[in-house]
Amino acid sequence: MATVKTELEKRDLQRMSNAESNKITRECLQTALIYLMAEKPLDKISVTELVKRSGVSRTAFYRNYTTKESILDDLVKDIVDRVTKALRNDEIFSSPKRVYQNFFEEIKAHHKSVMLLYRSDLLNIIIGDIVKTYKEQLDSTDEKMKYIFAAISGAHIGVMTRWLENNMAESSEYMAEIAADIQKRLTAGLVINNAEQ
Repeated sequence: MATVKTELEKRDLQRMSNAESNKITRECLQTALIYLMAEKPLDKISVTELVKRSGVSRTAFYRNYTTKESILDDLVKDIVDRVTKALRNDEIFSSPKRVYQNFFEEIKAHHKSVMLLYRSDLLNIIIGDIVKTYKEQLDSTDEKMKYIFAAISGAHIGVMTRWLENNMAESSEYMAEIAADIQKRLTAGLVINNAEQ
């Protein structure tokens, strides 16, 4: 019978600084949490299971996190930062397909984590930050533009959710084409200048 390696053993680590060690510890705990949450709900996962699966000590767990929920918060924050960074781009009006392709590629790069959040009904955490990012992109006093941008963000969240329901089967490029087409249709005939960005 083959023994299952812990997340820490998989990394085959040598000596490193405290900062590097803490980073690896957090990554191992996050990865272990993802795998355990695929098996059962967060409230049924014990810290003992988590440290055993990750390969880190209980002391290392508490040196980096206070609760298992704080691991999930850290994981979500990292995903949100990466995904919303793709949307924070001055090219959202001039080259929307490129911006949306980066957005969908970031989601796909975190496939397992995003799908876990989706299946655990925790996707609303990411969605809230996506909507906030859309609002930040449009610094306009024009109420009509605010409503149009609300429609664009809602449509794109719907498209993203459908993509997740389909287990991200379509390519990032294809999804970007859809998102850019939605934006083009909703902004048809409008003049969007730098002052409104």
